[in-house]
Amino acid sequence: MKKWKGSTSILIIAFIFYLNAVIWFFNGKELLVWVWVIAATLELITGIYYRHREKKQLEDEQKQ
Repeated sequence: MKKWKGSTSILIIAFIFYLNAVIWFFNGKELLVWVWVIAATLELITGIYYRHREKKQLEDEQKQ
């Protein structure tokens, strides 16, 4: 079974946060929509950063 990387889990959490923002949008809670969108965007940035860091670390290991 393939082991998931930490960045993949973070990106999945960001997707869930965006989904939650859509649900709150249809419930008419605009303030909560912005809270979830900001949280999801921060998660997305964190996931992309970790993915980039993991890729760079793998390249460094292959060079040695």
